[in-house]
Amino acid sequence: MKTAVIAVALCLAASASLADETWLAFRDPGGAFTVEFSGTPTVGHSPSKTPNGLDMDTATYDVSKTDYELTIADTFGPQVQLDPGRAIDGSVEGFKGEVAQVVSDSISTLDGQVGREVVGIDKDGDTMHDRIYVVNNHVYQVMTVTPKSVTGGAVDPVLKHFAESFHFAAH
Repeated sequence: MKTAVIAVALCLAASASLADETWLAFRDPGGAFTVEFSGTPTVGHSPSKTPNGLDMDTATYDVSKTDYELTIADTFGPQVQLDPGRAIDGSVEGFKGEVAQVVSDSISTLDGQVGREVVGIDKDGDTMHDRIYVVNNHVYQVMTVTPKSVTGGAVDPVLKHFAESFHFAAH
């Protein structure tokens, strides 16, 4: 009985500490979306090319902690006219190529935009969650990663808060 009380207390303490995250409102430099991060995101840029040689750039906004990683990726190519359905399908196929097991793949709707939501387990046993949308020729991805070592759903409120805080700005 004493062990059960200690276990419950530890679980409550872990949940409380995650729930007490400091959430920072973030608006992307282009004003296209807002989201809340549990800390100051690092910003990265990576150039790439489409299969037909056109330039693309992916801006990433990322918070990485011991128990989770939160990332927004915005991929855009000024000379590229995206077919939203094909771009989403291609992103989903890329995601599926990164995971060892697909847990779910479903339609997602956010602020009037239709996209896809995929969840998978990678080769290390980490859980990856990706929501993908195409808006105004940008591919937006709202991604979370939870390491295999994190069990019991303690970070679920953080992941949910992050994912649900992402919204597209009015156009």
